[in-house]
Amino acid sequence: MKIAKKPNKIPKKVIVIAIGLLILGGAGAFGLYQSQRANKIASSANSPIRESNSVDYTPPSQDQQQKQEDTKTDVIKQNDTTPPTDSSISVTLSRANQGGKGLPLNVRTIITGTNNGTCTVTLTKTGQPTVTKTFPIIVQATYSTCQQSDIAASDFSVDGDWALSVIASNSSSTSKAATGSVTISK
Repeated sequence: MKIAKKPNKIPKKVIVIAIGLLILGGAGAFGLYQSQRANKIASSANSPIRESNSVDYTPPSQDQQQKQEDTKTDVIKQNDTTPPTDSSISVTLSRANQGGKGLPLNVRTIITGTNNGTCTVTLTKTGQPTVTKTFPIIVQATYSTCQQSDIAASDFSVDGDWALSVIASNSSSTSKAATGSVTISK
């Protein structure tokens, strides 16, 4: 005769204790992880080297404050609204082009020696009427320029190459002409 063995059952009490220990172990591991993470963040905050694209919120040092004041003074001197009496006005033609057929001619200049006055843009072509436009001089961050110096394509009598001349002047001085050539497509 065979004796039937009862299957080995694990008591409920042991299962509850094992689950409880797993939960406590997981909570302890999570707490340790957070603690180490907080220590790593705190130690990196005290590090003198910053990651790129990060912001340093500490107050500026005396050296940084002095450099900032020097830069500020230089910018103010460059943008002084009274033109220097011992220097002349200078015009540089930085760009003169037409973005496409029928679009306005875009003339861009860099003007030094004055922060006010006017720019006179003159375009000539043999046998054609001269195109002359005057624009106010405006101050940019580090230089002056002719404001909105765009000339409509309809102002030109014919297509082709035109000679360009830009002169800047204020109440006491006039620059030498900056010259170039542009191709107009009506």
